[in-house]
Amino acid sequence: AQAATAYEKLISVCPDVDEYRIYHAQSLFKAGAYPEASRVAAKIDSQQYSQRLCMLQAMIKFEQEEISAFKTILGRCLEDDPETIIASAAYFFKEGEFNQALNKYFDVQNTLGHQVDLAYNIGLCHYKLKQYDAATKV
Repeated sequence: AQAATAYEKLISVCPDVDEYRIYHAQSLFKAGAYPEASRVAAKIDSQQYSQRLCMLQAMIKFEQEEISAFKTILGRCLEDDPETIIASAAYFFKEGEFNQALNKYFDVQNTLGHQVDLAYNIGLCHYKLKQYDAATKV
C-alpha cells in the first residue's frame, strides 16, 4: 500500500509518464486492491506497454476468480510471451489439469532456461500427478 501511495504522488508530479502509472496499478494489485488496480490500469492507453497492461488486467481477473474474464483478456495477450504461457499454466493448474499445466511450464523453461520458480511449479505438477520421482528430481 505504501508503494501505491508513493506512485500516486509521483503521478501527480509526472502525469504523462505511463510507466509510473503502470507501476501504480501493479502496486495496487500486489496490495490486493484489485478493483482499484483494474480501474487505474483501464485508464492507461499505451501501445508500448500493451502486453504488461494486458497481463496485469488478466491477473487481476484471475485473483478475483473471474475465470471467464481472465481467459478472454489472456486471449488478447501475446500468445508466445513467457508470462502469458505461465498465466495459462496457472489456470490449468487451478482447474486441476496438471498435465496441461506441466506442458506449459516446460514450454517456458525451454525458452527461459532453468528458473527456481518454474522448477517449483514443475515439481508441484509432478507431485499432483503422483509422479513422485520426477517431482524430487526437478
